Amino acid sequence: MPNGRKSAVHEGRFEKLKWQDSVSASAPETGLRYQYFEKEVLSMDQIKGEPDRTGVTEAVTFPGNTASEFMAMIYEGYIRVPEKVVYEFQVHSSKGKALLFIDQMNVVDNTAALKRYYQTTGKIALKPGYHPFKIKFFTMNDRKKLRLACTYNGKELEEVPASWFYH
Repeated sequence: MPNGRKSAVHEGRFEKLKWQDSVSASAPETGLRYQYFEKEVLSMDQIKGEPDRTGVTEAVTFPGNTASEFMAMIYEGYIRVPEKVVYEFQVHSSKGKALLFIDQMNVVDNTAALKRYYQTTGKIALKPGYHPFKIKFFTMNDRKKLRLACTYNGKELEEVPASWFYH
């Protein structure tokens, strides 16, 4: 800036969005399936193997009794969106890293090396209905936090409602 003040470098990836068709989901149940790993994970590639626990959660929330430090999660299922619009998703993670996939497309990637709280956004053009959904997350700190929010059609950014998740 003219006054000598500097800011962080920001970068982005831009692609022309194509409408993603919904899929058929036979007898879906509410909630997301999760896999919980209680081990030291330093990259997304290390979230594999036999999980310490599996189950269903109503939304992107941590199951009870999580590790005080090292842990990883995989959430999978469907997200059922109400309208044909471009959705902007935002992933907030504190002391952790996360990837969001919808229709096998990497919508949000906040795996950059950062020291503090971090949030990243990504957009995807979705037709109404069910879309395959997956989040991978890991942390190395006891102050873990993971939040998924969404905005579309000029609406306020809000946490994705549990009623949108199925498995």
